[in-house]
Amino acid sequence: MHWFAAAAPPFATRDDAAFHVVRRIAGDAFACEFPGRLMPPVPRLPALALADQLDVVAHDLLAFVDGNDALAGLLLAELLLHRWHIDGSAPGPASSALAATLTGESDLAGWQRLCDLSGPTG
Repeated sequence: MHWFAAAAPPFATRDDAAFHVVRRIAGDAFACEFPGRLMPPVPRLPALALADQLDVVAHDLLAFVDGNDALAGLLLAELLLHRWHIDGSAPGPASSALAATLTGESDLAGWQRLCDLSGPTG
């Protein structure tokens, strides 16, 4: 459990960063399925369940990504950026190139500009 509690700036902890990704992806999926509706709060699961929660919301969003390059690019950039926040892994060249093609931003700093970091834990 100590791994999840480690700092992951700009987030207080790694699990805060992971939950931010869960909320962001859940919000994008909800907006695609229910345009104009207010999304209900996403429950914050225990740290060890965040990977499963991310899997579920990413699956939901993938149903809407087909044919929407802009949304696919934002999803990929979000995942690459926050994987770096969580475990320090640099994006690979193929995924970086694809994210750059889809978003027009070619690096972590560019993806950071695309990401809404407001309220990463709430």
